[in-house]
Amino acid sequence: MRLVRLLSLSLLAAPLAALSAQIPTRRPAPGAATSNSPRMLVSNPHTFSSQDSATSVAIGQGIRGRMDKVVNGNFAVLTREQMNDALKQFGYPPDAILASTVQKQFGNALQARALVSSTLGKDQSGRFSVTSRLAGLNDDAGNVVVVTQGPSQKLDEVGGAVADALQPAVKSFNDARACVDQSKAAPDKAIASAKKAIATLPKNGLAHLCLGLIALDKKTNKDSAEAMDHLRQAVEGDPQSLKGWTTLAQIYEAQGDTNKTVEALKQMLLVAPTNQTLREQAFKLFIKYERPDAAEQTALDGLKIDPTNADLYDLLSNARVYKGDFVGAVAALEQMVANDSTKADSSFYLKITVMASQKPDTAKLLKWAAEGSKKFPLTSPC
Repeated sequence: MRLVRLLSLSLLAAPLAALSAQIPTRRPAPGAATSNSPRMLVSNPHTFSSQDSATSVAIGQGIRGRMDKVVNGNFAVLTREQMNDALKQFGYPPDAILASTVQKQFGNALQARALVSSTLGKDQSGRFSVTSRLAGLNDDAGNVVVVTQGPSQKLDEVGGAVADALQPAVKSFNDARACVDQSKAAPDKAIASAKKAIATLPKNGLAHLCLGLIALDKKTNKDSAEAMDHLRQAVEGDPQSLKGWTTLAQIYEAQGDTNKTVEALKQMLLVAPTNQTLREQAFKLFIKYERPDAAEQTALDGLKIDPTNADLYDLLSNARVYKGDFVGAVAALEQMVANDSTKADSSFYLKITVMASQKPDTAKLLKWAAEGSKKFPLTSPC
């Protein structure tokens, strides 16, 4: 089984109604972005805690306000008012906090060239931490920064610090993009553009990914080693680059390096946990390499970030079955439906009753068998 099939990532389709024309443009100040400047969407940091929603909005506005100066006219940063106008068209409330996949969908609908997507968390001391990624809407890599709130630092100042940290990524954005645009027709010019981007930002994810793919096309041992170096630096600059991790995993698999293949697969699942094809193919490789523990740990790591992700609970349950931990497998499925009762379909009842019968856990077996028979009398496993 080859990992090339893992590249087919399913994305949400953008709405058909173009909202771009409905976004008003402001009269630019001297030196500011003009109406011809490509748009940049800065989303409010995503958070799974409703208690932190006001914090997210304040930090998002801080990023947006400072980014308007950081871009130095190269982008037109959509304002809070413009975003709220568009959110209303989507049926969202003002200052909505969108999931990462929806942020990209939103950006595409607004015809934005670049997206700053963020997640909000807390460090061990309880201070807020923001992980932000700047990437082109259609690019396979970007750049990630992590900013932690300083003592007595205001929330808008945290946002401003995020924008400042992304400044090298903004400055090198066009050069990195030029490498991709020229990589097939003019590889020498592409390489020169990528090197220029790297001179500005040594770990530019897109520039290194572009150089890595160009080197791979040459298919010599020397170029292969060069490609690996660039690809590793690409995922250092952007740990969320699915293309970067997938390409590395393909190479590791071809080299027979089981441990590195597994590590790359783990990263891919953290980047795209809802991609069913990826999850299924990756799980088959985990089992092939006799590493169900890696699948379990990946699910647990992902649930720390997204504690209600049903796909990760399903992965966790499957991994525990292969480890012979049927009690843990049942517990994972129970938590999944506790978070979202709509996940309790006929296949769920079949799966959980079979797992509960393995230990056996008589009480749970009777509970889920009875519920399944009541809800799906014709399809019940019992």
